[in-house]
Amino acid sequence: MSAAESIVPLVDLRAQYSTLKSEVDAAVDGVLARGDFILGEELKLFEAEFAQYCGARFGVGVGSGTDALHLACRALDIGPGDEVIMPAFTFVATALGISLSGATPVLVDVDPRTALIDAEAVARAVRPETRAIMPVHFYGQCVDMDPLLELAEQHGLRIIRTRLKLMEPCATAGAPARSVILAASASTPGKISAPMATVGSSR
Repeated sequence: MSAAESIVPLVDLRAQYSTLKSEVDAAVDGVLARGDFILGEELKLFEAEFAQYCGARFGVGVGSGTDALHLACRALDIGPGDEVIMPAFTFVATALGISLSGATPVLVDVDPRTALIDAEAVARAVRPETRAIMPVHFYGQCVDMDPLLELAEQHGLRIIRTRLKLMEPCATAGAPARSVILAASASTPGKISAPMATVGSSR
């Protein structure tokens, strides 16, 4: 066996496709037949179904995860002079979504056991300029939201959740009303998820 033949692929998109082939083909054929390439009925249905799946009131399909985070910041009137706390271990789009709004990303350390944002590090990073906390649910793990929600309530901050390589909703039961949680989810063919980015209110 050659070295090339012994390589185990990180993601086998053909195997994923084969299990859903008839459903995927029918959906693609329908879009082609209607010429529904931008917006259209399929997007409207996806937005409603994904919002319901996440327990959110609304879902809005956008072009990318970066767009989702940028729009979340804009929706919360976060901009120049503001700071948003985020984990140091994440994809670059997390920081770009903040900086595109004109705000400053503030990177904090992660918990070495989970590689998820460390609530104690977040607490140390809060300043008068801080407007929001952006935890990242990553690689199948959900951030412990309770201490972050307590910090948000204590300091009058907003929370913008983002999920990377994770579509399963992460619980935010008991979230203080004033935290106004927004959630952004991104996808690529290599992720087990629906084929677009979304941002929706979970309150």
